Amino acid sequence: MTAHPTNRESKRARKIGYVVGFMVNSIMLFIVNVRPGWRQLSFLTEDFAGILWLINLSMVSSATANLIYLWYDPAWFKSLCQVGISAIGLGAAIRMLRVFPFDFASYSFNWSALTRLLLALAILGSLVAIVTELVLLGNREISAAAGRSPYTGRSKKGRRIIRPSASGDPEDRQGALTTGFGPARGWERRQLPGPGLRPVRSSGVRAARVSLMEAGGLNWRRPNARNSV
Repeated sequence: MTAHPTNRESKRARKIGYVVGFMVNSIMLFIVNVRPGWRQLSFLTEDFAGILWLINLSMVSSATANLIYLWYDPAWFKSLCQVGISAIGLGAAIRMLRVFPFDFASYSFNWSALTRLLLALAILGSLVAIVTELVLLGNREISAAAGRSPYTGRSKKGRRIIRPSASGDPEDRQGALTTGFGPARGWERRQLPGPGLRPVRSSGVRAARVSLMEAGGLNWRRPNARNSV
């Protein structure tokens, strides 16, 4: 049996990830700019100094975002920050590919081709990350406007969502009552009293959604000894 992490454990794991991300970017900033410094790498040319500010900006923005996440990390805010970080990384990768401040002439292996390939993959990855986060951000906004969670389909208050009929009239009985389990085998159809339609809970069943279908209100319940037809 696999134990699912609690909310507290999940929050602790996220915070550990933020701390690690902050430390990694901070260490990289120190190595590149202070000691030993990028000039200690023999394969980097002086052209690297012209794009160093972009690389530093990418690492600083990532470190700052991880530091902020320790106190404030809602999903929409993280997506927004990730779009900005990925955009900066995209600019740095494109600029580095154009300038190509590398000199691998003293090496027998074709490091130039491999480096260009890695930079191209970094550009592609940044584009995918930007598009993905924008789509997620848009979905959250749409779900928030509709008053339901983008993940569970439930309303903000946790209530089940009743889908209206095609005509939009609550008295329109052209529909069927459907639970989250669907009208699967082992369920029987029962007519609801009264002119209106309403969801009815069955014992031991948690209905996830209610919608309208064919004539008459229908209630899906498991047959048992007392209410079998």
